[in-house]
Amino acid sequence: MSLKETGASERAQQALSARVIHLSTNDFGGAGSAALRFHASLLAAGHDSQLFVAESRSSHTVPAVTRVVSELFKVRIKAFARKHLPSKVFSRVRAHFAARERFSAKRKYLFFSVGESAVQGINPELVQRITSADALFVHWVAGFANSFDVLQIQRKTGCKVYYTSMDMAHLTGGCHYYWQCTGFQVDCSDCPALDQRQKNYAAYQLRAKSVNILQMKATLLSGSQRIHEAGKRSAIQYADHQLLSLPLDADLFKPELAQRAPERSVQFRMLTNANDADDPRKGFEYLSLVLVCLEQQLLAGEEIGLLCLAPDRFSHLGLERVKVIQFDYCQGDAALAALYRKADLFVSTSIEDAGPMMVGEALMCGVPVVAFDVGIATELVEEGRNGFIVDRLDVRQMAARILSVYRAQAPDLEQPGVIHERAARVFSHLHWADRVSDLISAEI
Repeated sequence: MSLKETGASERAQQALSARVIHLSTNDFGGAGSAALRFHASLLAAGHDSQLFVAESRSSHTVPAVTRVVSELFKVRIKAFARKHLPSKVFSRVRAHFAARERFSAKRKYLFFSVGESAVQGINPELVQRITSADALFVHWVAGFANSFDVLQIQRKTGCKVYYTSMDMAHLTGGCHYYWQCTGFQVDCSDCPALDQRQKNYAAYQLRAKSVNILQMKATLLSGSQRIHEAGKRSAIQYADHQLLSLPLDADLFKPELAQRAPERSVQFRMLTNANDADDPRKGFEYLSLVLVCLEQQLLAGEEIGLLCLAPDRFSHLGLERVKVIQFDYCQGDAALAALYRKADLFVSTSIEDAGPMMVGEALMCGVPVVAFDVGIATELVEEGRNGFIVDRLDVRQMAARILSVYRAQAPDLEQPGVIHERAARVFSHLHWADRVSDLISAEI
């Protein structure tokens, strides 16, 4: 064995012996599922990893997931309601109260991260429960922990702290998506996400986070080049900036074997990320425009299926050649991967996004992507090979690209297996685990 190989082996052993702690508000939903994948991938690689959450749906299936009840009443009552109310009733109740908050979830900036302070935490029980750590990964922690809590854990354990950018919250004074605002690069004063009487609350939070993160010498881990560059411009001074994609299990997220493909009522199907009409980031209105364009351009005998959660949301469009096909909510990665394999094309109409992670998931399943030039899509989609990038908001061009794939007029589009292999170089949890091991071992 060469000296280089010996050194790599020693670093790997050091990383495996390290105690790794994760913080996440929950282990479900977009950001919560990403944190769970992070934790599960480290467990699979042999690491001593533990995930602390306020709400959990996987503690009975994934080892070392520990629930610590949030100190914030709002978070506790939300968890209680989610557990005991039917999902549709819970959604209506949440929307009712969110519309009346000073930091409304209906606002496009999603100002969820509140309670930052340079002198006081929001979850002393969490700080008390964590007695040892070599590496601490801070994921989506709104309402669960603030940067002062993280600083107290770092001081007590001497661990290295990594903030993982599920969105833009770790770069700003509270909003999770800053759109065209550049206030986070200076001081977040006169915040456009807040009501007039609260305009400078974001500036206060940015200063508090800056003081705490500077003391703990934290590293910002970004899942895309866009967030990586934005993080360097943020007024919050991280000690280091690293690119690190989120892990995906290549044994789950893979193409379907051609001979096992089931019979379909509609042969060509597309899947989209715009399933929430109340989230302006996902571009639901632009998806509707794309569908109308497709309806007008499809010829007699042609039809395209759209897989979606709520077909009634499109009933007013009068679609006939575009067939809306309902699917049930997917619980877990296996069900999610199976859904992707039912699609021939993934369409992303996001107009503001850190991801969407669904682009990577689709490509891992061998499904080509047509997307606006937003978020991580611009870094993953290679024009004409695994999909197409369309100018933001250009619905006619997006419809044209969808039709070119449907009509097999994209001759250079790669086969599903090739698309998968290309994506696996970025997202495979095996490659990812090696990268994280290098990060951890470098700090031990």
